[in-house]
Amino acid sequence: MTPNIFKPFKFGKETFHPQSFDENSFVMNFSLDKGGAVPPHTHHHCDEHFKVVKGEMKFTMNGKTIIKKAGEELYVPKLIPHTQANVGNETAELVISFHPCADSHRLFQILAIVEPNQPISKTTMMKAMYIMDRLKMKQFSHPHPAIANSIIYFIIIAMGKLSGWDKLINKYRDKTNR
Repeated sequence: MTPNIFKPFKFGKETFHPQSFDENSFVMNFSLDKGGAVPPHTHHHCDEHFKVVKGEMKFTMNGKTIIKKAGEELYVPKLIPHTQANVGNETAELVISFHPCADSHRLFQILAIVEPNQPISKTTMMKAMYIMDRLKMKQFSHPHPAIANSIIYFIIIAMGKLSGWDKLINKYRDKTNR
C-alpha cells in the first residue's frame, strides 16, 4: 500500500500540501506562517515556480531581494541559491511547482511512512534525507552554501549509521514496493 502523500505536512512554520505529480512536475500548496522563513537552499534537479495566492513574500535569489504579493509569480531555475520569507501580516499561501518531478514526491512518501503523525520534526526530516541519500534518490533541496550541505550530510549519514536508520529503508521499501 503506497502511503498517502496528498495531505498537509507541517514542519515548523511551513506547511506542505502535495497536490499532484508525474514525471514532468510536482505541485504543492505551501503556507508559511507570519514571520516564517526558509533558509538558503538550491534545487539541483528541478526548476521551481512560485505563485503567491495570499500574503506578501520576500524572495532572495542570487543575493537579489524580490517582493511578491498575491497574484504574482517567481521562477527560480535549478542550481540558483534562494530563500523566501513571509513579510506580510498574515499566513502566506503559495502554489509551488517543480519541473521535472525529480523524486520530489518520494520525500513526502518517506515522511508519511517515517512519521505518519503531524507535525514533522527535525529528526524526521533528517531521517528522510538519510533514506533518500542511501537509496540514491534525487534530493529535494540542498542547504546553501555547498560547504553547509557537505557538513549537514556528513552529520546525517553518521547519525543514521549510529542510530540504525537503515531499518527505515526496509520500511520504506515494504510500503512502496520499491
